[in-house]
Amino acid sequence: MKGLAVNPVRLQWCLRHYCLTLEELAKRAGLKPAAVQRASEDGPGLTAREIYALAHALDFNTSFFVGKRGVPDDELRVPQFRAAGGQPPHTTDMLLLLKRVENHREYFRGLFEDFPALQPRKTAYPQLPAGDGYAAKAKAVRRWLRLRGGEDFAALRKKVEAKDV
Repeated sequence: MKGLAVNPVRLQWCLRHYCLTLEELAKRAGLKPAAVQRASEDGPGLTAREIYALAHALDFNTSFFVGKRGVPDDELRVPQFRAAGGQPPHTTDMLLLLKRVENHREYFRGLFEDFPALQPRKTAYPQLPAGDGYAAKAKAVRRWLRLRGGEDFAALRKKVEAKDV
C-alpha cells in the first residue's frame, strides 16, 4: 500500500518550532523513527493512520502535514508567544498547552459574535514581573487566584471562573 506524501517543509518546521528531534517526535506520535525520517526527507509517504498520529501528537489537523505550501510563521507562532507573556516556551508540552489555550480563547470570543446581547466582562489581570522567568510569573498568578496549593481541577476551575477568565 502506497503512503500519502507528507510535506517535508512542514514536518521540518514542526521539529524546529517544537524543539524536537525526529526521534522525540516519533516517540511522541508512537511511530518508528525511520518512518518519520523518511517523511522528513520527502521519502515514501506515511499511512493515513501515521499522519493522524503525527497531527495528534502536535495538536494539528491532519491536512497540515499534507498541505503543499510552506508554513506561515506569523500565523502559527505569534499567539503562543503572546500567551506566554512574551517569553518563549521552554518545553514542547508548554508550547502545546499555550496553543490549546489560544484556540479556546478564539472559541470564547466567537461566542460573543453569535450572541451579541452578551458582553465579556472586563477583567483586571495581575501585573506580571517584567523580565523574570516563569516561576515568578506563576507565583504572581497563584497569588492573584488565591491558590493555596493542592486544589483539585474543579476547585481550580472555580477560582479561574470567579476571575471571569
